[in-house]
Amino acid sequence: MTKTILVPVDFTELGLLDKVVSHLKSLSCADELNIHFLSVIPSYESFVGFAFVGQDRLASDKQRIEIALSTLKEGVSHVEIPNSTIQFYVAIGNPREKILETAQKIQAELIIIGSRNPGMKSYLLGSTASSVVSYANTSVLVVR
Repeated sequence: MTKTILVPVDFTELGLLDKVVSHLKSLSCADELNIHFLSVIPSYESFVGFAFVGQDRLASDKQRIEIALSTLKEGVSHVEIPNSTIQFYVAIGNPREKILETAQKIQAELIIIGSRNPGMKSYLLGSTASSVVSYANTSVLVVR
């Protein structure tokens, strides 16, 4: 039986990726896996507070996606998971929203997301992982 798994990757927390991969390897012993790695990069609006869509910005978004996709593939290049197919996605926007949208689009049966130990900021504001756990329509495995 094939399981579809979404693995969001945060470039600032690549150390968590090795822990996530060890969980993927243990799952691949029982099932064939269709693994979807996703990286979400912030939109300009999240920094500026308003949107201006011009040709420069569209070209810049394309470049940002290409760079992020290359970085994602490079970060995951050492991953060897038996009985699996791997796909890569990059989205621009709110991480929680894009993770949940992608999970629904690919009909993920499981989301495996890394989370560093919570600090004061995540206690006050909430983290992406806790937000995904709260709003996901599928099972979520949080790896620390």
